[in-house]
Amino acid sequence: MIVEQLRRYREVGIQQLVIEPFSSTLGDFREQIRAFAYEVAPRLAE
Repeated sequence: MIVEQLRRYREVGIQQLVIEPFSSTLGDFREQIRAFAYEVAPRLAE
């Protein structure tokens, strides 16, 4: 899962990542950013 992968990056000292969603429409792009913001990012603070 992405949360575990991101935590491993943090464990080895990576402090910043570039998140680049792959999408063909603005709506898809916005949904991917929303999902990251509300579903992934909060779990990284745990």
